[in-house]
Amino acid sequence: MHTPRPRPRKDGSVGWQVPFHYYDKHGRRRQSSETFDDYDEAVSWADLIARVGLDEALRAIGTEPGADSGMVLLVDWLARYANQLNGIQEDVRRKYQSYIRNDIAPYFGECAAIDAVTREADAAWVVYLKQVKGNAPKTIKNKHGFLSAALRAAVELRPTPLLEFNPCAQTRLPTAVCD
Repeated sequence: MHTPRPRPRKDGSVGWQVPFHYYDKHGRRRQSSETFDDYDEAVSWADLIARVGLDEALRAIGTEPGADSGMVLLVDWLARYANQLNGIQEDVRRKYQSYIRNDIAPYFGECAAIDAVTREADAAWVVYLKQVKGNAPKTIKNKHGFLSAALRAAVELRPTPLLEFNPCAQTRLPTAVCD
């Protein structure tokens, strides 16, 4: 488990550092870390490493090579998508917002970029919803349907799409077992 450590700064504030190791292109083990202003963000990112692995967690915070600083956060896009939907009742909009707050942000992290949702991460999230959260197949279908629809909208955004493809499009979901 990656545990955040407090690191005092020159200005007197505290940053929370999450150390990790990786192997470079020559197979040598290297030590590095990410620092967060907020302890909860650091814990969330450390938990993300444990769930989806270091490579996916680094993608989530946009530190992979070539990541641009103008990234769109997943939770921001989902909130924007939920708020701009027409023709839905307010209780449905509140339900979508609760999906973001209770199921998506805790798993992917508050600071995850929209492209942090990969096919592998999406499949792992479905397993998390079933095994950790104990959601029924219908509930998982509803939550996954919201995420998939929002990411499809990101693909269809014009003039510049936020994603090249919808990583949720082909994810297999659990089915209800009839007795």
